[in-house]
Amino acid sequence: MGVLVYTTTKFNEPDLVSRKMYEELKMNYNKKLNYNLISEHDSFQEMVGSYYLWMIISFVVMLIGFGLGEGITTVIGGFAMLSLITSVIYYILEAPSKSKFVKERNEYLLKLEVVIKESIDYNDFTRFYKIFDIGGFSKSYTLTKRHQR
Repeated sequence: MGVLVYTTTKFNEPDLVSRKMYEELKMNYNKKLNYNLISEHDSFQEMVGSYYLWMIISFVVMLIGFGLGEGITTVIGGFAMLSLITSVIYYILEAPSKSKFVKERNEYLLKLEVVIKESIDYNDFTRFYKIFDIGGFSKSYTLTKRHQR
């Protein structure tokens, strides 16, 4: 019996932003009005684009192979069909975790962006992090909304 091995992608929040990184980001926000941490090229479509390309190529090769219908071209069409089916299965298995990764990462970056923009300095910035100690092994930093002073 065959086994499918596929990858799941999970977003792990990074450590607290260093003072140097904070200052660089703060400077970029002050200088560039449209600066943001979320890149337009860093999206779900970019992460699964290779699946789309492979499915299209497999489909075209399959049509050509079966369309000509003579000897080796039918075999090539059969391999292309298997490749197409495999690509669709992998896409169905991996796409949800990649989509969730992009969503969680973008939410984190958006919160980080807001806190950096609203903070006065690095010390002010660090006050907006809630630190949760999970069993003494790792810390999870959660950005909180700035309170009016």
